[in-house]
Amino acid sequence: MNLYENEGINQEELSSLLLIDKALTARTVKSLEEKGYVIRKVAEDRRFKKLFLTDKAKSQKEYFYSLLKKWEDYTTDWMNQSMKNQVFKGLQTMAEKSASADFAELIKKEEI
Repeated sequence: MNLYENEGINQEELSSLLLIDKALTARTVKSLEEKGYVIRKVAEDRRFKKLFLTDKAKSQKEYFYSLLKKWEDYTTDWMNQSMKNQVFKGLQTMAEKSASADFAELIKKEEI
């Protein structure tokens, strides 16, 4: 979903954006490429490949977003809007905190 708004980024940037492991991103991009949704193009810096959506992926954008909306509605149908806002704000804060975590430091504290 993030490629619809960030087409042309590389895998490393996508991993950072999603806060996920680079290996997981590589496997997922490879799968999407094999299914005909993504193409990789060599960037100016040949060490990186930029990610672009295929016409197949672009033609299914509304469908993918409708699935995401259905999932969100299903998982939050019991919440009022105020609660949804609070939950989403909390999740965003947790994601930001996780992105800045120093896991080596956290492990070191555990060993004491």
